[in-house]
Formats: sequence, structure tokens, C-alpha cells
Amino acid sequence: MSEETRKGEAAAEAPKEAAPAAGGAPEALSPEELAQLKRRAEERDKLFERLQRAVADLDNFQKRAKRDRQLAEDAALRQFVKDLLPVIDDMERLDAALSGALPVDDVRTAVRLLRDKARSVFGAWKIEEIEAAGAPFDPAFHEAVRFEEFAGALAGAVVEDMRRGYTLRGEVLRASQVVVAKAPAAGETPAAENAENAGEE
Repeated sequence: MSEETRKGEAAAEAPKEAAPAAGGAPEALSPEELAQLKRRAEERDKLFERLQRAVADLDNFQKRAKRDRQLAEDAALRQFVKDLLPVIDDMERLDAALSGALPVDDVRTAVRLLRDKARSVFGAWKIEEIEAAGAPFDPAFHEAVRFEEFAGALAGAVVEDMRRGYTLRGEVLRASQVVVAKAPAAGETPAAENAENAGEE
């Protein structure tokens, strides 16, 4: 076979050998690369399992916390009612006694004892009265029923507590309904105007 013939056959075979690379056929992975891919897949699966467990744990924790909070609130309410029941018992006994002829002073004493007993229950539960009379008007604790002129009273001061307010651990349960002093019309002060505006809000 001549030299030219051999060159022609080699040229004809060259494209066939290069065809697989040009056609985009995947190259075979080495054992090390296969092992690395396998490790990554295992790590991914483990992370996914940990994520699933964490989500399930969080869901269980939230359900348990909600249940425990509800149980604690129910227990506190039951205890409060138990503490208040003796006051109700005394009120019923007083009502029965009033069916007879009781002196007014005895009735007044009994009512005051009931009030003090109820206040002691409130105190045990951190329920406190809002001291309003004589204090500056504060819309956070007071609800202005009306504004009136009072001789000798500072404008903007509470002069009458019409319905006592209460706080629970420092937070207002019910604001006090109060009457607020204002200065005479001719000499009205900014303090009275501010108190009146706050009450209207």
C-alpha cells in the first residue's frame, strides 16, 4: 500500500474518532468523582431528615406550649373563683340577715367588711385600685365624665372619683370615671384645656 493511500485512510478515520467528543456524549466519571457525588447525596438526605425532625419538634412544642398556657390560665381562674367564693357566701348571709330588722350601723359595718374582704382577694391577685381623687388627670388611667369649675382646685386635677378603676400587675383593667376641675372661663389654663382635650379623645 502506497504512502498516499495510507494517509487517505487515516484522514477518513479521523473524524469518526473525534465524533463522540463533538457530539456531546457524557464523559465517564472517575471512581473518586462518583464517591464524592454519593457522599453529597447522603449528606443532603441527612440534612433533609434533620430539617423534617426540627419542623416536627417545633410544631409539637408550639402545641404543647399552647396547651400548657391554657391549663395555667384555667388553673388561675379556678383559684381566683375559689378565693372569691367566701365573699359571695358572706354576701348571701348578709342578704338573709337583711330580711330581719338590722340596725343601719350593723348593715354598714357588714358591707364594709365585705368590701375589705374583696379587696384582700384583689390584693392577693395583684389587682389594685387606681387612686384618682386629687391626682392630675391622666387619660391612661382616668376617663373624664365631665369638667367643672371647683374653687381651690387646680385646673386639670381629678376632684371626684365616680367609678373606681383597677389595674392588674400595673396594667389597666378598668379606667376610673372621674370629674376633672377646670379653671373659670375667664382664666382658663392650658392644663385644664389639655385635660379636657384628652378626656374628649
